[in-house]
Amino acid sequence: MKITHRGPCGEEMSYYVSTLQIKDYSADDIFRKKLYILLPFHLFRYANELKEIETNETRRKELSETLIDINKRLEAAKKQGDIGEYQMRLIQELLLRVSDRLLAGFQTIKKEVDSIMSRVMLRTKADVIFEQGEEKGKKEVLNLLSFLAHNGKTDDMLKASLNQQYMDELLAKFKSGELAAACT
Repeated sequence: MKITHRGPCGEEMSYYVSTLQIKDYSADDIFRKKLYILLPFHLFRYANELKEIETNETRRKELSETLIDINKRLEAAKKQGDIGEYQMRLIQELLLRVSDRLLAGFQTIKKEVDSIMSRVMLRTKADVIFEQGEEKGKKEVLNLLSFLAHNGKTDDMLKASLNQQYMDELLAKFKSGELAAACT
């Protein structure tokens, strides 16, 4: 797009600005190119079709399935490390806000979209704590395994991988420093 600016003395300066039209990007394109922040605007692709979608159950189902798919793919992107928890939640919140404004006056669609998005957004503190605990546990086990490998304790690694109680004992000794002292 060409932008022309007229200065205070009447001089003109023109320059080109790169633009994109969201209608040219499918959800697949957005995910493939990792342009996740564009996802809330993806809903505008449906703006001219809302009257039909409102009265057509098949079209509403397609829209619902699209939103469910978008949210599943966001979760997958988070698990792959492409986006963080905060970014994923922000995009989901923006999807909800855009849908609220876009769907005003289309109560049937809005009800279905709100149902999907509220299920996605509902996440308890317990879920967060559980996931943080899982991550901490994984890091502890990886640190232990790294320590054992570095110190030539492959027999302990194998035994721990087959015996949860032994793994727990090794982790306790590792955390307390007892295992490091025994290796010196």
